[in-house]
Amino acid sequence: MARVPIHPSLPAVGSWQRCWGSGWRKTLAEVARAIGSDRDPEVEPGLLEIDYGAWEGLTADECWARDPELRAAWERDPFVTRAPDGESGSDVAARAFPVFDRLESWLSEDLARGVLVVAHNHVNRLRLTALLEWPMSGYRRRVSQDPAAYSIIGVRAGERVVRRLNVRPR
Repeated sequence: MARVPIHPSLPAVGSWQRCWGSGWRKTLAEVARAIGSDRDPEVEPGLLEIDYGAWEGLTADECWARDPELRAAWERDPFVTRAPDGESGSDVAARAFPVFDRLESWLSEDLARGVLVVAHNHVNRLRLTALLEWPMSGYRRRVSQDPAAYSIIGVRAGERVVRRLNVRPR
């Protein structure tokens, strides 16, 4: 198994009590080991990537060729427009945000707590867009999520603070 790159600016190992993710048990286990967690990672299906339905596995160009009007609508507002037989950003938010709410509630009970969430592109960009209070229709255009990058959200007294955004490993 490949080593998971842990960025040197990621907070100290001892600050992470939990590791949550969408279900890639091997990846989560490797991340948990890399951050020094002695607890099993917690799998949360609500953090799964968007279901592209009939577009799954297709390139953007193939989606345009197959469904030009629907793809145009999805590009304009992926928050309300569903992929054919799949999900919209709103659908993803409806299942993912309650997971984040539970985690953030747990975090706010003790400032020394930390949780590392390993989630997918759309899930992360939707949550960050909501936290930044930007229009949800622009979540794909306004928030970048590079592979293996991380963002840090602080939680204190019910307030969420975006501390780092899309930091990439070197």
